[in-house]
Amino acid sequence: MPLPFVIFFSICTISIAGGIIIVLFTMFHRARVNAEAPQLNVTAHVRSRRFDTSTQQHPVAGDVTGAHGYTRFTQTNYYATFEVESGDRIELRIPRAVYDSLREGSTGMLYFRGSEFLAFKESCLPFYS
Repeated sequence: MPLPFVIFFSICTISIAGGIIIVLFTMFHRARVNAEAPQLNVTAHVRSRRFDTSTQQHPVAGDVTGAHGYTRFTQTNYYATFEVESGDRIELRIPRAVYDSLREGSTGMLYFRGSEFLAFKESCLPFYS
C-alpha cells in the first residue's frame, strides 16, 4: 500500500478511537459524579419546559451516494427548568412521561442527585419567589 494511504488510514483510525474513548470517559465520569452526589429534596417551582430534537441520517449499505436510500435516526431530549426557594434555577433532563405530565407554574418537591433528575411530586405547597 502507498505510504500516504497508510498514514491517512492510521490518522482516521486513531481519531475515531480517541473520540470514542473521550465520549465513554465523559459518560462514566458524569455517572460517577452523580452517584457520589447526595440526593437533594427541595421545594421547587417549574419555570419552563423544552425539548431538543436531533436527526441523523446514514446511507444504507454504506453507499455514500445514497443510491440505496438513507436510514434516519431521530432523538428527542426533554428538559425542565426548576426554580428553588433560594432563587437558583436548575435545568434537568427529564423522561418524556414526566415532560408530558409536567405543567409550567406547578410547585412540588424536586428530587435530584447532581445533574440527574429523580422525581418531581406536584403539591399544593406555597412557593415564594
